[in-house]
Amino acid sequence: MGQDYPERRHRENATLTTALPRPKRAAIDGQPGASFDPKTKILDAFDGLPAELRKAARYVADHPEQVAFESMRGLARSARLAPATMVRLAKAIGYPGFKDLRAAFQTHLQTRPQVPTQRAKRLSASHSTSRWLGAVQELIEEELNVVQEAAAAIRDDDLRHARRLLSSAKRVFVLGLRGMYPAAFCLCYSASAFSSKVTLVDGAGGTHLDALRSLSADDAVVVFTCRPYPTETLRCLEFVKGRGAIVIAITDGALSLAARIAALAFEVRPVTSSLLSSSIADMLLSKVMAQVLLSSVGASVIAATEAAESHLSALQIYGSDTAPPLKRRQRTRES
Repeated sequence: MGQDYPERRHRENATLTTALPRPKRAAIDGQPGASFDPKTKILDAFDGLPAELRKAARYVADHPEQVAFESMRGLARSARLAPATMVRLAKAIGYPGFKDLRAAFQTHLQTRPQVPTQRAKRLSASHSTSRWLGAVQELIEEELNVVQEAAAAIRDDDLRHARRLLSSAKRVFVLGLRGMYPAAFCLCYSASAFSSKVTLVDGAGGTHLDALRSLSADDAVVVFTCRPYPTETLRCLEFVKGRGAIVIAITDGALSLAARIAALAFEVRPVTSSLLSSSIADMLLSKVMAQVLLSSVGASVIAATEAAESHLSALQIYGSDTAPPLKRRQRTRES
């Protein structure tokens, strides 16, 4: 199964790019003028595009501000593509030319939720000559922006849909590898206090697919993923797709592999100002999914929580800060 995936992490598996069900796009649909959203047009046409136009489509979808305000040649240069490729992409997804695609993105940016930022003020007011301090400040600002963008994109209808999917699922498997592992673990850890149907696919000893051995169409899989996609995540997604299980994706865009096989997808923009990968916004979505799952448990949540607390107490998992303090070792003076 794994041999179908190339070793290069940025490439996609062909078996997951054809005849895929369209996700309910939490970060795109439901906004004013959504039917004319250029990202939606890109997604609808993506499977039928040749390789070069698919590369252009992904870059355009990931950089809406650049498309809206930069010249076509500058955009093509940044994407490492020929300017003519951008024109061909615009026509392939239904626009007369690139100017019309740019205008559509300008309109899209005006209608999307606005996120306040202090980055411009801080950068202009800063007189620091230390580059690393500036890099730290930029990282903080972008992390906050990404979290705010993710929160602003969450719609009540999508939360209701997630609640229906999770409550009707016989079991819920949670997958998140490498940089996405903290978010996956957080969801499972939170849910363990009130539900026994949530399982973490942690892949200990290379056993990712083993944990999904009994997966069926009655189950749900919550997947956290972001480029570059780990090979094991791609293998698991192919397996999940073959079993017909419901997928809820927290991912980096509507064109990601996880989103394109999901019944529901939430978009989290990757942090780009640092070499360090981040899952802070994914942690927010993790807590949101835990709260949604909690709301679906019903009256049994009280008994389940009490049982979990009794178990932790019996095993003395946590200590008490009221215990007598430990005696400090007396230092002997060297002669």
